[in-house]
Amino acid sequence: ATTSVWRAALLSGIDRAKGLQSAAALFDVRECYDGVPFNRLEDSLSNNGCPDDIAQFALSVYRQPRTLIYGGASALPIVPTRSIVAGCSYATGFLRSLLLEPLDSFVEARPARTLRMHVDDGFLRRTIRDHADVVSFARATAELFRTITCGTLLDIAPGKTHIVASSPTVADTVRTPLG
Repeated sequence: ATTSVWRAALLSGIDRAKGLQSAAALFDVRECYDGVPFNRLEDSLSNNGCPDDIAQFALSVYRQPRTLIYGGASALPIVPTRSIVAGCSYATGFLRSLLLEPLDSFVEARPARTLRMHVDDGFLRRTIRDHADVVSFARATAELFRTITCGTLLDIAPGKTHIVASSPTVADTVRTPLG
């Protein structure tokens, strides 16, 4: 995430030197691995062309009953309905599958913006020509956050959301619709 902040600041400085304005929204998908709902994940794997037998095998690993054992005592088994384990060989692929459709539709509708995702960290950027572009970027950023939360049932972490802009006025305009 630090690299993205430095990249946004560097690009903003370059734009400022060229006499341009820009804005970037950096965000984090809150507890992305813990919050993944299996029913949504199963649909996204199928919709993205994952063969059913492979999807079912991979998902079955997560659906197995789990038992907590501590100090020789064990709890009753639970069958999970959400949460993928970060670090598992399937985890990043599962997350990408879940985010692919909503993010693709967002990018296709807004080609003038740059969107980068690294696992659960996102970076949305736009060079701005005038005030209308600032307002458009602010609306697009709010729409992206709604797209992620509605399309995946995951949330954006407000404490890890940052706006980097070429001026305080641009930054304030972008922040306003985000709440």
